[in-house]
Amino acid sequence: EMIVAQLAILKAGGGYIPLDPSYPQDRLAYMLEDARPAVVLTQARLQAKLPETKVPLVLLDADWPEIAQHSSDNLDPNALNLTPQNLAYVIYTSGSTGQPKGVMIEHRGACNLSSATTSAFDLRAKDRVLQFASTSFDASVFELIAALTLGATLYVVEDEVRNNGIELARWMEEQAITVALLPPSLLSIMPPEPLPDLRTLVVGGEACPPDVLAQWSKGRNLFNAYGPSESTVIASTALCRTNEPVTIGHPIANTQIYILDTNRQPVPTGIAGELYIGGAGLARGYLGRPELTADRFIADPFHNAPDARLYKTGDLARFLPDGNIEYLGRNDFQVKIRGFRIELGEIEAALAEQSGIREAVVLTREDISGNKRLVAYLIASDPENVPEVATLRAALQGRLPEYMVPSAFVVLDAFPLMPNGKLDRKALPAPDDTALASARFEAPQGEIEETLAKIWREVLDVERISRFDNFFDLGGHSLLAVQLVTRILKETGVGLPIVSLFKEPTLMRLARAFDQQQTCPSTQNRVIPIKATGTRSPLFLVHPVEGWVFCYEKLARQFPPEQPLYGIQAAGLYGEAAPLNDLEAMALAYIQAIQAVQPHGPYLLGGWSAGGNIAFEMTRQLERAGETVAFLGLIDSSSRVFGRPVPLLADELLTMARDYGLDQDLLQTLAPDDQLQYVVRAMLGQGTQPGDDFLASAINIKNVFRAIGQALYGYKANGYKTSGCAARVDLFVCQETIPGEDRSDANMGWKELVGEKLHVHAVPGNHRTVVELPHVNKLSEAILKAIDEAMHKAPR
Repeated sequence: EMIVAQLAILKAGGGYIPLDPSYPQDRLAYMLEDARPAVVLTQARLQAKLPETKVPLVLLDADWPEIAQHSSDNLDPNALNLTPQNLAYVIYTSGSTGQPKGVMIEHRGACNLSSATTSAFDLRAKDRVLQFASTSFDASVFELIAALTLGATLYVVEDEVRNNGIELARWMEEQAITVALLPPSLLSIMPPEPLPDLRTLVVGGEACPPDVLAQWSKGRNLFNAYGPSESTVIASTALCRTNEPVTIGHPIANTQIYILDTNRQPVPTGIAGELYIGGAGLARGYLGRPELTADRFIADPFHNAPDARLYKTGDLARFLPDGNIEYLGRNDFQVKIRGFRIELGEIEAALAEQSGIREAVVLTREDISGNKRLVAYLIASDPENVPEVATLRAALQGRLPEYMVPSAFVVLDAFPLMPNGKLDRKALPAPDDTALASARFEAPQGEIEETLAKIWREVLDVERISRFDNFFDLGGHSLLAVQLVTRILKETGVGLPIVSLFKEPTLMRLARAFDQQQTCPSTQNRVIPIKATGTRSPLFLVHPVEGWVFCYEKLARQFPPEQPLYGIQAAGLYGEAAPLNDLEAMALAYIQAIQAVQPHGPYLLGGWSAGGNIAFEMTRQLERAGETVAFLGLIDSSSRVFGRPVPLLADELLTMARDYGLDQDLLQTLAPDDQLQYVVRAMLGQGTQPGDDFLASAINIKNVFRAIGQALYGYKANGYKTSGCAARVDLFVCQETIPGEDRSDANMGWKELVGEKLHVHAVPGNHRTVVELPHVNKLSEAILKAIDEAMHKAPR
């Protein structure tokens, strides 16, 4: 809704001012007062985050019935007196005086950004562009305008995916994203996913390390983009190649870059100077700040037009012999961390206002495995009464955005000085554990807390962790949170949702959440919450013959927020228990597991492939116990497997190879153990080189696979016929076939078992791809429609 509103405003020749609802209210209040907008567009759920204001509010969701009564015709451009100099947007950046400053960007700058980057990045109408940046960050302007003015498709990522490098990479692959602009600090912690469709990757917001460039430039065009907000997002770009220096390249179309000395004269090639920008993308200036505008936007001495100007960036750079520009850093106290531009003076001003602080200095350090973080150095007014670190951190959190709150606070008796009396920033000491907002110390208790504490120490570079310590108070942030859950998954095998860290940020509470997430201890509970939230009745899907439930992850993402989805995973995958090889015993165990989540019906059950067969027996047992199953969904499941002779393992592996599109001829040339590893690697999506313990894991999976097959083949369904179950049965049949499949019976054998209760739905894809994108979109729609019909008739 907000993106549509922005486009409508721009199309009418107007301008907008993005406000981030996560900002403290005093910051929002200042921006509203400073900008004096005609109206505030928001949504009902965000209204409480706004400060009191006299500016009229329009709630795009709650007020839509009234809005819809107005004309939807485009405004008459001739009556609007539009010019390229109209304001397109005002975006606020940090200010060294303690208040943000509004950068005024005109329509000509936004239009030039679109046309110049279309050419520079070879954007095409068929591209699928990632909308990653928040609208309060100017990178969103490139994503929004460049994509939609070209006719490309814009893919908006949800916050919970945006903040998780693992999930973001997976989501980008599923959506077949072809163009993305991402900060290097995020790429550095994203898994090296193949992302075969991503042909153009733009990095920006901060310097790009060579190792990130080397990892992400393979098989695609990787551009390093440079540009402050005052030059409409991007001023120069460089096509990066491995083993070549990382530069910011050349100016984009209709843009000029000069590197000048202190007398504003051009410097020779190879000599450092300050970078100045001119051209069509230059901002009008700072809203309501004529003195600051005059200081940073100067007359262009190299251009004949009387109104030509240059923007004084404060960045140091030099020209290389090949004409590329090398960025060398800042020449003032403005920094970038995780893509956010921060003026350290604003943080210092906020600290100086705190009771008990006489002086404050803030700088960036790279003490934690190359990760930049903010460190505050303080001199107390009274050395005997020094403010607590936790108190200072809490005070700043109420005033500044999260990314501007220092991770460490170092209290000094005096600042180190150079012989000339100026502050010696290089002599400021590295923070130790006392500079963090540590809780009272109590050693971690139990194996889980000790394991997590070890990972915390390595990720946060902290020597001692208390079980009461808060991850974020110790300097953690969203990107380190992604690193943490990645390390937990790698070292423990437990996929802890990143949201758990934000909900349970102390070590003790996170350990409890970790314990609840365990999927591999010896427990009888096999129910895995793939999507645990929602107001609708939960849907329980049983594992296929492989035993895993991660095959339902993409399906869960297609469901609306109100539909919970739980997967029922097989015992024995981790070697923690003997796998079950009797279908009736398996169904009983799974019923006991789901009743811990939902004690009574009506139940929604189903499964893909063999999972549907198991759900059928679960339905029969629940009905015999007096419970109601409102929906039984069979995703390309065949009842023809019931009662068949148990095949040899080699035959089963050949069938699996066929289903996964593997080379069956190659498979038959391998030794038995190698055959197993070849198939299991395809099932798990792991590369070509298994780990040291992979064979043991593969054997566990083989045993589960074999046991489930024995359970299916040993099940006698013929005696049930049309009295097999009372529930409505929805069969989702794939329209495509895999070579070797017998699809002569459109009902897949279920008609003779359930009679008229069978409802057949044709869905796109084949037996393997039906649960993958893009086919899973249609599958989710069909399942939800069938559930709605079934629940409408089900007794409550």
